[in-house]
Amino acid sequence: MLSGNRINDEGISSGKQDVSTKGKRKAKLLKDARIPIEEINDSHVREMWEIFRRFYDEVNFNKFFSDLKNKQGVIVALDHNEKIRGFSTYKFFNISFENATTSVIFTGDTILEPQFWGQSALKVGYTKLVMYQKLKKPSQDLYWFLISKGYKTYLAMTRNFPNCWPKYNVKTPPKIAQLLNESAIMLYPSNWRKEKGLLEFKISEGQLKSHVARIELSDELDPDIKFFMKKNPNHINGDELCCLAKIDWKYFYYQATKSSRKLFKNIIK
Repeated sequence: MLSGNRINDEGISSGKQDVSTKGKRKAKLLKDARIPIEEINDSHVREMWEIFRRFYDEVNFNKFFSDLKNKQGVIVALDHNEKIRGFSTYKFFNISFENATTSVIFTGDTILEPQFWGQSALKVGYTKLVMYQKLKKPSQDLYWFLISKGYKTYLAMTRNFPNCWPKYNVKTPPKIAQLLNESAIMLYPSNWRKEKGLLEFKISEGQLKSHVARIELSDELDPDIKFFMKKNPNHINGDELCCLAKIDWKYFYYQATKSSRKLFKNIIK
């Protein structure tokens, strides 16, 4: 049960922590799990906060805990000792749109420890969650509302969703632009800048530390990263690019074929 009374603003441990993965052994595979918010305990909160504070500046525990309480659950990546190594918070909301109800999933704080980058536990957990939601209401439109202050989060969308916006090579349809606008207004009415497609904050509510997801010169050649930088030039100070991705049967087919290709490549190595 959420209480938050065992952790203070200064965090749990002190001193700088090395997040480099260079020279380390390959990490063991993580497994996914989904924890409803009412089942989150102090140990869960402690482990998530410890990860979060290592990778974000301009954050404090009270704000982190408040955001967590406003979500419906957390997808976690667990190691063999059941320790949380990464997590993504989420909640669903509905929007009345074009004489129908549209369901939207919003993912908030998302982080994975660097030694596990490239592993798919969080992605698998997310796919299970949205598939369950889609099977419950197969005829209802379902979208992912994503806000991104880092290019890796943005790439997680463009690399995994056949239909997503905004994107460098696709014009955002008016219907999607309207749905994006309504989603942003519902969650961040005072920070949404429709003309820019961004959430802007007078005082940063969290920004990636300089050593996390640093954009190198070679990265700028990638059209998705180049587009992200152009759309969100102040991302290093915590501005968030608002995005939408459609979750439909085409998405699930894409994920299934992508996994099959990866499995086949591993077999023939």
